[in-house]
Amino acid sequence: IATMANESIFSTDLFTAESLTGSINKAPYVPGQIAALKLFEEEGIATTKASIELKNNTLQLVPSIGRGAPAPVFRPGQREGLSFECAHLIQRSTLLADSIQDVREFGTTELKTLQGTLDNDHLAPMRLNLEATIEFHRIGAIKGQILDASGGVLIDLWSEFGVSQQSIDVDLDTATTKIINKIMAAKRLAEGALGAAKPSGWIALCSPAFFDALQGHPSVENFSVGWAAAAMLRDDVRDSFSVGGVTFAEYRGSYNGTDFIPAGEAYLIPQGIPKLFITRFGPADYAEAVNTLGLPLYAKSHMLPFNRGAMIEAQSNPVNLCSIPRAVIKLTA
Repeated sequence: IATMANESIFSTDLFTAESLTGSINKAPYVPGQIAALKLFEEEGIATTKASIELKNNTLQLVPSIGRGAPAPVFRPGQREGLSFECAHLIQRSTLLADSIQDVREFGTTELKTLQGTLDNDHLAPMRLNLEATIEFHRIGAIKGQILDASGGVLIDLWSEFGVSQQSIDVDLDTATTKIINKIMAAKRLAEGALGAAKPSGWIALCSPAFFDALQGHPSVENFSVGWAAAAMLRDDVRDSFSVGGVTFAEYRGSYNGTDFIPAGEAYLIPQGIPKLFITRFGPADYAEAVNTLGLPLYAKSHMLPFNRGAMIEAQSNPVNLCSIPRAVIKLTA
């Protein structure tokens, strides 16, 4: 019996771990609003945990004492570390040889190719799912709780840092509310949490309901007319405007009918603070990735018996954090 093993379409270099990982990382990138804003500093790590080191130095007034008297003892701030586990996000699909046999590419007379099917029907959709999940985790880091797809809490930053959320009621239901004063109060709360760090700018990500109510408020309408800064955000941002040095932008992310930012809420975010928001990518759980710097995305395949196809796997191992949770101010309507 003649063997066709060496002629199998699945024995090509397309299905090596290096090739698949390279393909999924080079695929066209469709960012979410958080990714487009570049708030999170990305970096690979060689472990499955990311650590944040804190030092609780605080300002103290120095008393005046008599010359020659014993000086008060200065005690340096204590250092402590927090460790956060990388999430393990993984998807798997199967590409069968018979699934592309005699099948035309959509809208053409050409037969499907292995490369096109692999890239367009498997790697690209899995990549988009992983990117959407990372976006979901990032909005969670901004809000203070990173949630799993099931709604369970992966990381509670308030509990980990031992602090509570700061919030301002903007009182949009009252026509006489001085919105500019509310914005300044919120900025001062954030600045108090940041200490000496000075933001280069401010953005507030708003639920659609909050955005509409704010834009329609009598004290804001004059500011919002004709102003647009959507270029800094992704193309599908409906609108944005500036009040009190803050860019207010509608955030439209949702999953299964649940908005990433609940109705009537917005989050004021200082920009330009180094390491305020970080993303760390841990290595995949593959032998060739052990103790190497993590990549944003990995892909690998496993051949089915008799070369009838391949199982394809894509994964990412991110942890997304806000290192000063109280610097993000929750705004309510």
